[in-house]
Amino acid sequence: MDDDDRSIILAASKDVPSLFHSLPMPENVSFELRPLSPGLLNSFQEFVHMHTPALVSRHLRCILLDYIRARVNTGLPVDFEIYLEEFYDLFELLDEAQEEMMRDETSRGV
Repeated sequence: MDDDDRSIILAASKDVPSLFHSLPMPENVSFELRPLSPGLLNSFQEFVHMHTPALVSRHLRCILLDYIRARVNTGLPVDFEIYLEEFYDLFELLDEAQEEMMRDETSRGV
């Protein structure tokens, strides 16, 4: 498979807002959304309810920044930019999960 024929498959669910529609995609890359399995969706929902998304995000950011600070003088991996993009997407997902939980609590009067 050459780069022009590459297809990225991303899992999403109608119950979880998709962040991928707003991301710029190269013309030679396409993606399709496919539903999450009920088990995976349930696991994600349990994780979000057991762990505050804002705290998970903050802790991961601290770990990431500590790693970068420790590697400044020795250099970062060549493909570190790819890791950063994936971390960014994860942070966006965690932020959206936190915002949704806050909206739900507000609407219930909690």
